Amino acid sequence: ISRNPTDDHPDHFHCVCGGSAPVGHACTEASGWTPWTNPRSLPSKGSWYLMTDVTMTEAMTTAISAQVTYAVRDTVVDDKVIESGDILGLVEGKIKIVEKDVETCVLNIIASCADEDTELVTVFYGENVSEDEADKLNDKLEELYPEVDFSFCSGGQPVYDYILSIE
Repeated sequence: ISRNPTDDHPDHFHCVCGGSAPVGHACTEASGWTPWTNPRSLPSKGSWYLMTDVTMTEAMTTAISAQVTYAVRDTVVDDKVIESGDILGLVEGKIKIVEKDVETCVLNIIASCADEDTELVTVFYGENVSEDEADKLNDKLEELYPEVDFSFCSGGQPVYDYILSIE
């Protein structure tokens, strides 16, 4: 199975075994790849390869990452007095919010990060958060921010009660 893209036949084949199907390769099963010529629209099902270079920097700069966790000791960070057991809101890796409860921390993170351009907030809830608790928080956020789409998923992660992507 050997097909290389050409102007006449742009399909591209890869062996199921992971090889690149050079001439004389012994693999008998291959998956076909179709050229994706318009990176501004998503293709339908199947396997695709890009025909042009794509830069993802715009999407990367618009998403804000945040996490909710807890303090394990007393400390002071950036003039914030933190006591063991406090709930910490990290935004882009820095402690921005210090609260006594998880829900208030999440609400304050979103209030500080969301703006009029925010369209989507993806929330992964951790192993210490029940589905019922996540559903209640989702309902509250949808009420406070009706113009924003919220997507809650069980991430099951330890340590972080919530991981958020704000776009």
